[in-house]
Amino acid sequence: MKRFSPRDTPTQNLAWIGISVALVTAFALLSTFVPVSSFFVVLFLPVLTALTAYYLKPSYLILYFFAGTIVVTAATCYQLTSTLFFILPTFFSGILFGFCLRKNLPSVWLIFATSCLSLALNALSIPLLRAIYGIDVIDVVIALLPWEKEETLRNLLPAFLMVEGLIENGISFFLILGIMGRWEEKEEKDGMISTWFGMIFAIGCAALSFGVAFVSPLWAYLIAIWAIYFAITGIRTLFSRNPWWVYLTLGVLILLSFYLSAYFYSALPKAIAPLLFLSFFASLSLSEVVSVLSLKHQERKPQS
Repeated sequence: MKRFSPRDTPTQNLAWIGISVALVTAFALLSTFVPVSSFFVVLFLPVLTALTAYYLKPSYLILYFFAGTIVVTAATCYQLTSTLFFILPTFFSGILFGFCLRKNLPSVWLIFATSCLSLALNALSIPLLRAIYGIDVIDVVIALLPWEKEETLRNLLPAFLMVEGLIENGISFFLILGIMGRWEEKEEKDGMISTWFGMIFAIGCAALSFGVAFVSPLWAYLIAIWAIYFAITGIRTLFSRNPWWVYLTLGVLILLSFYLSAYFYSALPKAIAPLLFLSFFASLSLSEVVSVLSLKHQERKPQS
């Protein structure tokens, strides 16, 4: 597509920046006048910013970053709540998304990295909003939810925001690849190495989540989401041509996880006991590792 092509000249890059910043500002203004629109804005804004960052020359990314931040903040200075909590985190994560896509970062890690950045920026915006308006965003969100256990909601909120970020960036990823027509190319470049590291990371996060739970349930649930994410993204290996004993291993591990979860659930504190469901996803990750090892063995076998 001609309109979605790399910008080569300074004029093209500056014009692309100007158009994108104007659209981002329009989205920001819309979210301040129509608060309900923020939900739709954060779904489609990353597509705009990621495409801009992808087609810009890397040397112009800093200019795009500062121009967008300054213009959007100035345009919405009368009401910065949605800008600090929704628009700017989405804008920054979109830039990172486009940059990482340009560098061919594997899709699984690309979505994870941008979601973590968005969550970190949301966390940073909370004290800023408290300092500017005296508003605690967490208290506002908790008040809107029909749940009386405030402490439990506070522990789950970062995990919820992480899930929201993963969904939003996942949708953005598919939309961007669809617009660019890079489905097959991206799938070939991702390869099995990124999946392998994701499985190991999932197992490590599941173990870390249990270890952290007794110190900070908030961090434990957040890390649990990381483990679940990588366990799910690696599940495609189980749909490959695996020998029967790989699926037997999966079945045994899942049954064992259900049994151990039921046995230990009543013995753990109520704030920690739900984390036992991670044993199911850890079973998936372990089976995925076995599947990858089996597939690698099958690839070497004809050569020996």
